[in-house]
Amino acid sequence: PAKVKQNLRYLYLRFFGRYVPDSDDATVQPLLKVFDKVVQAESVDTTLPTSSSPAIEGWRAVCIAGFTSPDFHLY
Repeated sequence: PAKVKQNLRYLYLRFFGRYVPDSDDATVQPLLKVFDKVVQAESVDTTLPTSSSPAIEGWRAVCIAGFTSPDFHLY
């Protein structure tokens, strides 16, 4: 979980141009929820291609959420 939060803070900087300090978990919480829900859903999905994994699908969902965010379009 710590590495996931660290990567989410990095993505906030890259997607939105906004630095999120290590102590600020509230900012990354929405994207963390997206990641966790997709990973959980894909963990029970038996139709997932062998070239993918629940974590890959979680990061894919986070990127889509970031790119479609109004914050991204304003940046």
